[in-house]
Amino acid sequence: MKLNLAVPLALCLPLCAQRIAELEPNNVAAAAQAVTMGTQIDGSLSAADIDWFSFTTTGGQIRMTTSGITDTRLVLWDVTGTVALAANDDSRGIQSDITLNLPAGTYALRVTAFSPGMTGFYSLDISTEAPARPFTEIEVEPNDALGTADPIALPAQVDGSLSSPTDVDWYRIVLTAPRTGLFLQIHEGNAPWVSQHRFELCDAGGALLAPATFGPSAGDCGTFTFRTATTRCWPAGTYHVVVRSSSVPPTFNPVPIGSYRLELLTMPVGGGAVVPENAEPNQTVATASPLLPGQQALGNLTVAAGADASDLWGPITITAPSTLLVQTGDGAAPAMLDTTIRLLQQDPQNPSSLLLVDTVTTGNLLAGTAGLHARATFTFFVPGLTYYLAVDSPGTAVGQSGNYVLELSAAQPAPYVAASYSVVAANSTCGVAPFPNLGRAFANETPTIGQTFSRQVSGLAMFGFGLLFLGTDSMAPVDVGPLFGRPPLTCFLHVNPVFISLLSADVSGKAELSLNIPATVALRSAIVWEQVAAITGLDPIEVQLGNYARIFVGDRSY
Repeated sequence: MKLNLAVPLALCLPLCAQRIAELEPNNVAAAAQAVTMGTQIDGSLSAADIDWFSFTTTGGQIRMTTSGITDTRLVLWDVTGTVALAANDDSRGIQSDITLNLPAGTYALRVTAFSPGMTGFYSLDISTEAPARPFTEIEVEPNDALGTADPIALPAQVDGSLSSPTDVDWYRIVLTAPRTGLFLQIHEGNAPWVSQHRFELCDAGGALLAPATFGPSAGDCGTFTFRTATTRCWPAGTYHVVVRSSSVPPTFNPVPIGSYRLELLTMPVGGGAVVPENAEPNQTVATASPLLPGQQALGNLTVAAGADASDLWGPITITAPSTLLVQTGDGAAPAMLDTTIRLLQQDPQNPSSLLLVDTVTTGNLLAGTAGLHARATFTFFVPGLTYYLAVDSPGTAVGQSGNYVLELSAAQPAPYVAASYSVVAANSTCGVAPFPNLGRAFANETPTIGQTFSRQVSGLAMFGFGLLFLGTDSMAPVDVGPLFGRPPLTCFLHVNPVFISLLSADVSGKAELSLNIPATVALRSAIVWEQVAAITGLDPIEVQLGNYARIFVGDRSY
């Protein structure tokens, strides 16, 4: 078994305590509980309860999130608790997330349940300082009309503000590729963060784009989350993005005017090399037609019941977190008018096998067939994996066979990396129940940069002991049963360990784990694997291995 010593030691110290308990009374701003940045607070809400916390920052991009099964609301205030600066309800399912730039100073944060009668436990993370995402553009007033629209260079991070309920901000963008995928998002920027906005998408003359060709031309933020995001694909030309107050103000609206971040990511399509499909059959990993991001593929299919109902394209290897626009369209006559795209991941344990990731059936409005061709934007967070694209005939009707074009945009850096935690069941035959079980301490909690990530091991003996194995690699299961007093082929180690920690259980047979993740973007997309074991005997030593999990560090909690 080869040991990999490349794992960052900062991610190998699971028992560094960064969790504290909420201290009542903290029901008013003047009694806010002072907490340190980077600390996780374990709190609870009784009926009509309000929890206030205060923190001090040297400035930067600050993240505040809740986790658990209690439906929470967050509102950020100035130090006096009288001026609301930002708010969020449900960005992470029923959990809250605020991530924005703050000047140095002290702030108050209020946690409540969605409705006064709700009760329950939650965890609150207030991240340590991370570098603020730089703005590439700053809104310049007056820009309230077509003629004074701010020209924006793409891709862009725009620092904008709605200074009054009647303020309107116009931005002009120019697309030069034959077709360009455009990811648009309006979310937190500087404080105060506006909790109501509307975007509108217009042509060169200022008229709203035709939805039948370009997709919905406007959208309001919602009551529960004050972010909006959308993806489009447009031909070359001049367009306008308009930001104004929501046409239907949210019922939960703590900051009706204030700042926002307008984020625009472009994914050019249609300018790359043209690649014909391989000779048939080409439906397997061994026979797939080569295709790279930025290229255009030409293929032909029979109807779904025919001999050539699917073509496989790839491989596409992701070396860094990336975003890619994929779409099909009409080919040369006889043109196929209706297609389906499947995204498949190559199984790392069985390279000849493909795992279905997503299926897309419609969306390419520019194809001229009412969106029957498929289009999707895929964001690949985990580097090092390999993917393939299958183009399928969806049926036997007219237009569901013929020639098609498959287009891939140039891969762009992912606008964010979503943190995740994946538990894999394993070793149910290693010893006898109860089996040591590893999982999150709070539902929906994720290993996000700058925050404390808590897990819990259950199934240990009362005041018993266990082991935690940490490593940067998972591996083919290694039979370690005979080493630890178990029969062969019953106990398997799935993690290539570089760090082993002793666990101590409480009266209920549980051990708490806390991982303090530094506030550095260098850890974005870092991966750590962990597996637990119970020590069931000491003379001779016997170990019962449990399940294992993947910690994937992101700069966003959802």
